Amino acid sequence: MSLVVPKEISASGLLARAAVAGPAACPDLVVTIDGESKALAMAEREPGQTTKGHFDSLISCNGEIPADATSASVNGQSIPATMPKAVSSIATMGDTGCRVDSNGSQNCTSASGWPLNRNAQQIARSEPDLLILTGDYYYRLADCPKGDENKCGGSPPPPGDVDGAFLDSAAGWEDDFFEPIQPVFSSVPLIILRGNHEVCAEAGNGYMLYLDTQPGSAASCAPQPDSNGKLVAPRILETARSLELPLADDKKLRLAAVDTSNSLDIAVTPWWKRLAKQFEIAQTFAKGADDAILLSHRPVLGLMSKSMPKSDAPGWTPWLSLDATAGSRGKLDPYSLVLSSHEHLLQMVQVPTAPPQFIIGGGGTTLDPPKGYIKPKYGALARADGERWVEELKPYPKLKDRWLKVTWGHALLGHTDDGWQLEYRSPEGKTIQTCTVTTSGGSPTASC
Repeated sequence: MSLVVPKEISASGLLARAAVAGPAACPDLVVTIDGESKALAMAEREPGQTTKGHFDSLISCNGEIPADATSASVNGQSIPATMPKAVSSIATMGDTGCRVDSNGSQNCTSASGWPLNRNAQQIARSEPDLLILTGDYYYRLADCPKGDENKCGGSPPPPGDVDGAFLDSAAGWEDDFFEPIQPVFSSVPLIILRGNHEVCAEAGNGYMLYLDTQPGSAASCAPQPDSNGKLVAPRILETARSLELPLADDKKLRLAAVDTSNSLDIAVTPWWKRLAKQFEIAQTFAKGADDAILLSHRPVLGLMSKSMPKSDAPGWTPWLSLDATAGSRGKLDPYSLVLSSHEHLLQMVQVPTAPPQFIIGGGGTTLDPPKGYIKPKYGALARADGERWVEELKPYPKLKDRWLKVTWGHALLGHTDDGWQLEYRSPEGKTIQTCTVTTSGGSPTASC
């Protein structure tokens, strides 16, 4: 696959990344330059020693695609070798993995029960310029429950010898990500975010090894000994990053990404202040661009069902991802829209003074409750009694507009003369809903 990176990391803006059955040496990256084929050595990204061999069966190989390459392939599979000259179409989805936990399992053997592969096929057929994956790829966090063998029999169980330090393995990543999403690898460059399922204590080791693009990051989630010598997972916050992409008429699009994987949904915690610094960095990246989009796994403005767990907690509100909401407050003005997932549905939320929030969390995992999405009587960052969550943060105005559908799907985002058009599509490629974003004449406004 080809991963989109800043040109400081690769002059072409692309890294070649391969997950290869091990033990083996990394294959060559074969590129065409000036009509001639050249074989370039790929370097292995090595997991931390404290992961105790759980990632040895699928080695991670990395190589910079040269800026003058016109084609590229690894092990005979072609991958994108160039960035688009002008971005006009962007595909996006998140929350893709097949849920296996002690309470039951999705049907990981059924295309109707787990539609990730169908979503991937449809995205490949649409031939977008880029694909943004917004996190939560790994859901095999338990042994396949007794009685569910027809749904998840043979699913790789979590490692049991480093209890509580991580829950993923190479075999699990192959089943939950690389195999089902494979149709997009040869057709479209990928921008990949970390979700809360990829925090270090869950599937962070595999994410950092196989998908993260920062040099030297492969072992950053490896368990570390605590004061008693027990191996525990670190808690890391990735620095905000940005990408500049070409639009038509020599304009530039800035994508700014903030790591919201480690934060809370139903309350504001001290973590919001750390997130605020990252949203401030992202805002700096976005200012001055012709257009800008914020990427965040957790929505900065999203609505959840009152049927969700813990909705009976004191002070509960339907506004979720409150750490991310608090951290981003006052730092959203450069953006035309926000792309997220985290909720397992399709949703648009429009709040006055903020860019429209689009949630595309129907990549494949178990869907959220179908009902219970009430219209709140107060804005985000206000408690149920109307008081502020954080004294220094003014709550948002009341909700202006929303649209949602609890179903699987992905989205295609297209650039228009006066903004953007986002089309929600089913795993079969059928249009579910079309939303427009108008960026001229003041604050960005969405309608669905």
